[in-house]
Amino acid sequence: MKTIIILILFSHLSLSFENQIVKIYKNKLDISVGITNKIIIKLEENTTLANYEKDFNLTKIKKLSNNLFLVKVSDTNQTLDTANKLNNSEGIEYAHPDFIKKRVNR
Repeated sequence: MKTIIILILFSHLSLSFENQIVKIYKNKLDISVGITNKIIIKLEENTTLANYEKDFNLTKIKKLSNNLFLVKVSDTNQTLDTANKLNNSEGIEYAHPDFIKKRVNR
């Protein structure tokens, strides 16, 4: 049984980005990550997105590749909770918020 729980122990604030609410979480090391209402979902083989759209009130934004989708929830405040619930659902390989991070040159 897989157990992946996304827990962010950061302070946070909300901003607007491309006409959507972004929750910005910052840790003690001053590393920031943003979360919108978007979630990336990877389905297991022979699983369809339709049941999850209905059960979790998701809207498909686009198909990224085979069994990989970008979806959105109606409320940004529910993004982490919904991603965790999806991640623990049968038929889901993984689910996580579509994190926004500052680009770092390496």
